[in-house]
Amino acid sequence: MKQTISYKLNPTQEQERHLSNLGYYATKLYNTDNYQRRQEWEKTGKIPNAYVQKKALKNNVWFKLLPSQSAQEVCFNLQNNYKSWFKLRKKNKEANPPRFRKKEMLSPITFYQQFKIIDDKIILSVSRKYKEEKGIQNLQIEFSKWKEGIGIAKMCQIVFNKGWFAN
Repeated sequence: MKQTISYKLNPTQEQERHLSNLGYYATKLYNTDNYQRRQEWEKTGKIPNAYVQKKALKNNVWFKLLPSQSAQEVCFNLQNNYKSWFKLRKKNKEANPPRFRKKEMLSPITFYQQFKIIDDKIILSVSRKYKEEKGIQNLQIEFSKWKEGIGIAKMCQIVFNKGWFAN
């Protein structure tokens, strides 16, 4: 059985700045990926899949600033958006492709194996490049525990919605 629990994070100002940076980088990566896919669509009439895009973007600055699986998840998210667009186009030829995200929007950051939950803290790993640039090893953020989870968490998605939450 899958279970989703949402926790309100209580980041310090510095941690909030780091979370904002990661959300901003995810938005920039999404838009870069979207731009490249649209360029390919105009040239060939085909959209490259997420695996092709991951290879094309692996040296991109935004890709390197995010943890690897988080960056890959951005590519898969956009691929799902394009799949949805293709289905919609079968019914409505006027349907528009996925839009670019506004630059002030903070995209969700997904962590798979790069996080741990210890007591009332979540520990998030950051990429090697982010460690070098910002001088931190990881983010240890306290959260408000309101429901005890059963089992082992496999995925954590950090979102900003009038506050920081971990799902």
